[in-house]
Amino acid sequence: MTHTVKYWTTDKPGLLWRGQTSNPKTGNIPTAYVKEELYDAGCKGCPHYGQADNRPEHKRNRSGRRGMTCYAHRGRMRQAAAALNRRAREQPHQYTIDAAMATRLASARYARLTAIGDLAAVHPDEVENALATIRAHGLTPIAYTARWALTAMQYLRGVALASVTTPGSAERAAKRGWKVARTVSAEVFGQAVAAADSIVHADGGLVSARVNVTVQTSAGLLIACPAQVSELRGAPRVSCNDCGLCPAVQGMTTRVGIAFAEHGPTPTGRLWAAVKKAWR
Repeated sequence: MTHTVKYWTTDKPGLLWRGQTSNPKTGNIPTAYVKEELYDAGCKGCPHYGQADNRPEHKRNRSGRRGMTCYAHRGRMRQAAAALNRRAREQPHQYTIDAAMATRLASARYARLTAIGDLAAVHPDEVENALATIRAHGLTPIAYTARWALTAMQYLRGVALASVTTPGSAERAAKRGWKVARTVSAEVFGQAVAAADSIVHADGGLVSARVNVTVQTSAGLLIACPAQVSELRGAPRVSCNDCGLCPAVQGMTTRVGIAFAEHGPTPTGRLWAAVKKAWR
């Protein structure tokens, strides 16, 4: 089935860029943000995005949607993105990819697409141009999409990771040739790191912690995010700029993707904070 993405446009860009960020997990790397008017276009259909809710009598989160569990669309990330969009409307030339490349740190090795919003909302020509620009500056793109099942998004297979939340979706994405970014429960992630070479049965899969924590699921073997592992172990903090496994896993034949502990300002995400506290 061919999906026609009617919201794509070449008339104006769909991405805003910053050359530097203060995100300790990613490290200080160039980062893209989907424009806020395209959030619905890109994220609608994702199970974490929730449903539009305009009823005044219903208590809503700041996104204006009920059932919202996406870490990016709740709390500080959403607020920071709103401020970024306001500044970009006043000075758009400061938020282009060329401006980001010019202001990035020399230590930056990667560029992230995206911090909020999905690339499904952005015209492929703009995305392809961004990827080419990133590589031309000697950086490697780190990209994700929750809309991997769309026919129109298959051009990113082999570049972006398919964001998935269930064993079934991970299996389907892997069978279609995608490497996956799979969320697992914070408890399982913490147990795996603590268990060394032991195996625990939880969350529908087998979790094995060795030198590098791995997660065996029905879709195949995943590598646990080293940045989150370092948060638990208390070892020197590992960032995306230090690691690079998300893009590197594209070339691995024995690994199907990366496992992330659920995190963010949601009930399941807050369990990650509790697990980290227990390790202190």
